[in-house]
Amino acid sequence: MNVRAKILANLATVVIVVCITSVLAFDAGKYPTKKRFGPISTFATVIGEMPTAVKSLIFDLPEYLKSSADLPSSVNTLEKDIYALHTFGPTNQAKLVNLRNDKVVKTWQLGENKPFPNARYFAQMLPDSALFVYVHEGDWAGVISPQSTVVWERKGDLVYHHSAEILEGKIWICARDHGYLHRYGSTVLDTFNINERKGIGVMDEVILGIDLQTGTTTDSISMLEVFAKNELNPIYKSYYGPAHGDCFHLNDIQPVTFTDTINGYQRGDLLLSNRTQNELLHIRPSSLEVLHTFNEGLSSQHDVDVVGDSTIICFNNNSPSLFELQFDASDKEHHGIYSEVVAFDLKGNRKAELEVSAALTEHKIYTSTEGLQTFLGDGYVAIEEQNEFIVYIFKDGELVYKNALNYFGKTEFAEIPNWTKFYKP
Repeated sequence: MNVRAKILANLATVVIVVCITSVLAFDAGKYPTKKRFGPISTFATVIGEMPTAVKSLIFDLPEYLKSSADLPSSVNTLEKDIYALHTFGPTNQAKLVNLRNDKVVKTWQLGENKPFPNARYFAQMLPDSALFVYVHEGDWAGVISPQSTVVWERKGDLVYHHSAEILEGKIWICARDHGYLHRYGSTVLDTFNINERKGIGVMDEVILGIDLQTGTTTDSISMLEVFAKNELNPIYKSYYGPAHGDCFHLNDIQPVTFTDTINGYQRGDLLLSNRTQNELLHIRPSSLEVLHTFNEGLSSQHDVDVVGDSTIICFNNNSPSLFELQFDASDKEHHGIYSEVVAFDLKGNRKAELEVSAALTEHKIYTSTEGLQTFLGDGYVAIEEQNEFIVYIFKDGELVYKNALNYFGKTEFAEIPNWTKFYKP
C-alpha cells in the first residue's frame, strides 16, 4: 500500500471511530443506566465523562455550555443578599443561590422529563418553596415539592416556550401545539384564513393559563384567534412572513397587577411580548381585545414587566434585524448597538431612558436573543445577558455583580442562563 493510500485509510478509520464513539456517547448520555451495547457502552460512558477541556479538543461544547476559560473576569461587591434561581440541564437540578456569598441555599431534583439530553428546565419558585417547572421546547410541566417529589405533572399536550409568570394561583405560559414544534430547522405549518384572505404557513401560538393547585388548563387562547378578533393580519406585519411562518414567537406573558380605568387596564389583563413583530400587546383574555400596542424602537424584545402601576418595561435586545446573530459588542463594526431596558407609559408612549440602560451601554452589554431585567428595589436591577452567559447586577447604575451562574460542581464550563429568577429578601 502506498503512502497516500495509508493516509486515506487511517483518516477513514479515525472518522469511523469518531462517528461510532459519538453515537455511543450520545446513547450513554441519554440512557446512562442502560448498557445497550455491553462493554462498548461502558467505554462510551467513560468517554462521556472525560473532562470538558479534553473533550473540547475533539468536540465543540453544546450551544448551552461555555468554557470557563472564555468567560470574562467576575465582579462581586454586593453588600446585601440577592438570590438567583437557576436550573442546570445535565444534572436535572434547580438551585437557589445567594449571589452575595456564593452559597447554595437549596437544591431541587427535577427528574428526567426531557425529550432529548440537551433540553433544559426553567423554574419559578412558589411561596411554599415548591417549584413550577417546565421543559423549554419540551412537552412536560409540573410542580415539584420542596422535597423534590412531583405534586402534579402534565405532558404530551403542548410544547412550552420561554417565560412563565404567576398571578393569583394561575400561571401563564407561552405554548405551541406539537404540530408547530421546531424540528432541526424546519417547522410543520398550516394554511389559514383571516379577514377573508388566505394566508399560508403560519405557526400559531397559545397563551396558556394553568391552575397551580391542580395543573388543569384554565385558559387556552390562540394568537391567530386574537389577531382575527382584532382584524389584524400577522402575515403582512411579519418580517418572516409565510416563508418561515414564525409570525408570533411569544416569549413572555406578564399579567397586569392593577386596575386603571382611565387608561383601560384591569387586573388580570395580559401584556405579551411578540418578538417577531417587534411589539408588546396589551390584551384582555375575556374578550380577546387588543387594547394597546407598544412598538416604538423595539427590535427582537423579550421580558415584559410592570413597574408600579404606571410603567411598562421590557428588555429590548435591540438587534439590527431578526436574522442578526450574536456579535461581539466590543467590535467597532457593531455601530454602538447595545441592548437596553425600555419604559413605556400605559398608553404605549416611550418614556425617558432608564438609568440601567445607560449602564448597559457603558458595559457594552448586548444579547441578540432572550435576556431579561428584574427590578429588585433599593436601586438594584439584575440583568441576564443570555448569549454571553453572564448575569449583571447594578446598584443605582453602578456595577456590583458580574458572573456566570456556575453552581453544579463543574468548574470547567458554565451553562447558559435562561429566565433566571432573582429574589431579594
